[in-house]
Amino acid sequence: MNWLREAINDSTTNKASSKRIAMLSGAASMSIAVVVLSAAAWFGYDVAAALWAVTVPLAGLGGYSYVNGKIAERAAP
Repeated sequence: MNWLREAINDSTTNKASSKRIAMLSGAASMSIAVVVLSAAAWFGYDVAAALWAVTVPLAGLGGYSYVNGKIAERAAP
């Protein structure tokens, strides 16, 4: 669980960041939703619209956090 603590800690203050916690919990919940919806598709349910509704924001969240993380790395002393 040390990796989890490292993932939510801010590098400057070394304390948990609410932004990082929100990003991590959002990504985790949407990833679980994708797995559940994929399992439902395996059983024959029509989940195409629901998968679009989850995967597009998940991809946006990943891209947003990556780009802003790179910007923050460049701005750090």
